Amino acid sequence: MLGNAGLKLHALSMTSPAHAEKRYARLNWHSTMQAGRLMVRFDIILSATIGFAVAFVQTGCAHSKIVWSYYDQCTLENPSFPVMAECGKQKRLAECVPNNTCSPEGTAFTEYVDSLALSVKNKKLTDVEAMRRYTEYKSGGASTCTRVGNAVNC
Repeated sequence: MLGNAGLKLHALSMTSPAHAEKRYARLNWHSTMQAGRLMVRFDIILSATIGFAVAFVQTGCAHSKIVWSYYDQCTLENPSFPVMAECGKQKRLAECVPNNTCSPEGTAFTEYVDSLALSVKNKKLTDVEAMRRYTEYKSGGASTCTRVGNAVNC
């Protein structure tokens, strides 16, 4: 096979100058079209690659759970708020510590739930009141807890 350059030379040597010029123009047009098609294919491949990369990253993000989902799962298993709080904390830490994916927001939420559990243990809150505050916090409502240094007090 001669390739484009070989075909051009072959076309010029085998025919009249006028015919060769037309043939060269046609071959040149075909070469340009092939280059254009390659650019379009490259653009499609590049777009697809970027799309897959974005989807992969978003899937990785979507895989991480909302921090209170661990606690909600434990609520179904444990009626006692302090037991539920410890269960949720253990489930969260078991997943996020090995993967190094514990978020600061998740840690703050865990500290808040721990402070509610401590208030229940110290008989400052009932299980029902702690659960109400837990639910209110999840829904973005106000809480009566404050952060003092590294601790959260309710």
